[in-house]
Amino acid sequence: MRITQNVKNNQLLVNLNKVNSERQKYYNQISTGKQLVKPSDNPTGTARVLQLNKMLKQSQSYQKNIDDARAFLTATEASLMAVNESIQESLIIGLKGANDTLGEEEREILANEVDYILDRVLSEANRQYDTKYLFGGTAIDQPPFELSDPDTVEMTNENAIDGFHLREILRDDEVQINFSGKDVFVEDNNTFEALINLRNGLRHNDVDEIQAAYEQLKDVSKQVTNFISKAGIRYDHIENVENTLVEFDLELQGLKSSLEDADIAEAAVNFESLDTIYQANLQFGARILNMSLLDYLA
Repeated sequence: MRITQNVKNNQLLVNLNKVNSERQKYYNQISTGKQLVKPSDNPTGTARVLQLNKMLKQSQSYQKNIDDARAFLTATEASLMAVNESIQESLIIGLKGANDTLGEEEREILANEVDYILDRVLSEANRQYDTKYLFGGTAIDQPPFELSDPDTVEMTNENAIDGFHLREILRDDEVQINFSGKDVFVEDNNTFEALINLRNGLRHNDVDEIQAAYEQLKDVSKQVTNFISKAGIRYDHIENVENTLVEFDLELQGLKSSLEDADIAEAAVNFESLDTIYQANLQFGARILNMSLLDYLA
């Protein structure tokens, strides 16, 4: 059965298109470094890459929450440590003030020092991170504490001061990044009250009052130290989660790379091989397309 010239021509074009399509695929891999240039290159692989991209995006969201939580807890810990240093100063003053050899004027000087310490502690209790008060709970429009009169520090919004600030740092893992100002400064051992009592005891030149305030301040110091420890534990937890997240990200990036990235050396070999075949087909096509009727009759 005689094969017509049109059939040969069509078959040639089919072969050329097929080889050129494969050749172009490897050329694109060499030029882009990717084996998935368009979805049709590997529909299953493309779907998997899209899923991995979604997981990586979620991971970036967790990382953002981790960074925010770490910064908030760092500021909280620094504030609590500053408070504790102030309490230690007040304890030293309390010991000095309880000395029977001190006179009224000397105790008045010490009382003024305690007043300065009270101001510093109040400032730390009202410290902000970004637009949030570290110890103000969900209240953002005013500081959580104020000196309403020389002998009283009051909470400005008791309903909000216990509010939580939560950050999701991993799936099903939410961490509370703040501490209630009431728990830190008021409940159990009232920091402000202890400082005011020490100051007043010094001004009253009353050794018993000074000693009682000193004992209060020892309990306050333990309370503040306890919250410093809690802040450290939460910080460590966040760090451990971040390490896990970094390892997970590396695994995801590796999987994505194995699906997306081309083996350039292999692609170059395949391209050269297909290019040789393509050029040979072009030369063969040039010959058969130029054949005359006499060539067929020969």
